[in-house]
Amino acid sequence: MTEQKAQAIRDFIMAHKAEMLDDLLSLAHAESPTSDKAACDACAKVLEGLVQKNLGVSCRRFEQPENGPHLLAAVGEGRTRALIIGHYDTVWNVGALPFSQQGNELHGPGVYDMKYGDVSGLWALRALRELDMLPAGRVEFFFNSDEETGSHTSRPLFEQRAKEAECVLILEPASGPDKGFAIKSGRKGVGHFHIAVTGRASHAGNDYAKGRSAVLEAARLTEKLFALTDLDKGTTVNVGVLSGGTKVNVVAARADLDVDVRIRTPEEGERLTRAITGLRPTLDGISLEVTGGINRPPFVFTPQNQALFRRVEAIAAAMGHTLRHTEVGGGSDGNFTSALGIPTLDGFGAVGDGAHAAHEHILLEESLESTVRLAAYLSEL
Repeated sequence: MTEQKAQAIRDFIMAHKAEMLDDLLSLAHAESPTSDKAACDACAKVLEGLVQKNLGVSCRRFEQPENGPHLLAAVGEGRTRALIIGHYDTVWNVGALPFSQQGNELHGPGVYDMKYGDVSGLWALRALRELDMLPAGRVEFFFNSDEETGSHTSRPLFEQRAKEAECVLILEPASGPDKGFAIKSGRKGVGHFHIAVTGRASHAGNDYAKGRSAVLEAARLTEKLFALTDLDKGTTVNVGVLSGGTKVNVVAARADLDVDVRIRTPEEGERLTRAITGLRPTLDGISLEVTGGINRPPFVFTPQNQALFRRVEAIAAAMGHTLRHTEVGGGSDGNFTSALGIPTLDGFGAVGDGAHAAHEHILLEESLESTVRLAAYLSEL
């Protein structure tokens, strides 16, 4: 990466920043909570329009019965040099979060996680196309509509495309300010478990002894589950939702626990799966039904990923930028592609803070620089 090339990319991006912002706002205003199919369908149409406008290609649609369509687009011919993965679904219900701009900060649902990343990827390739710097071969984009709920229908599709690619770049945001806005070279594996507790209802006054309280059993299970946490190993177990009972004067016949698990290694995932599925009731007359499991493998800094990092690190250094990398707790689609042995790095999207939080925002100028670097990396593949 020569200084002249890097400057040409930066000049192009900065000259078009107003148009990039317009694209981001059009995509973000098409609010798209994962579970709202109609909203996601509408957002997908906006995204398809941005792909056509910026890259001059059409998307292949993979229609879904309960979510928006997954989209695939490609630039170039020949072997796939890179698969770029983004998602356009968000965690925000329509109207739940307002839009605002305060100087360099743009606030709004999905702007950070991860609609800026989607727009950034398109503009990085547009810059290279118009500057005649596209890498030889093919670059593919995959945009999914169910990442926030586990990528259940998109995973087989993007894994198939990843197996044909030399590397995978994920358009999730860079790590937050506490990590120095580094790219992500590792993520914890993620598991979700549901435990249904069935007891026996009875009158809390007249027939207390005849009842078997599912709520009491759930409370004991909660203590056991939290005790599985091992912070030294990076393992966390969290009972995020606990519900049960029907009336205050009825011994509860049913309780439910929803459990989140985060692990750094496959071995820890196996340990926790055995421990959780092996739970047994402490009270006679109580039964448990455990469902779920580890749904995202850990994203480990494998030798393949390390080699890819060294390549992009060298490009960043040639641009006068020190590239850092870090591990984070949340999962992404990079967990899946890395587990396949495909060189994968994450965090090439927005710079900002507040994923899944009311203060979600991007830093505009810093995010534009992230786009410049992404274009530079892609040009050197």
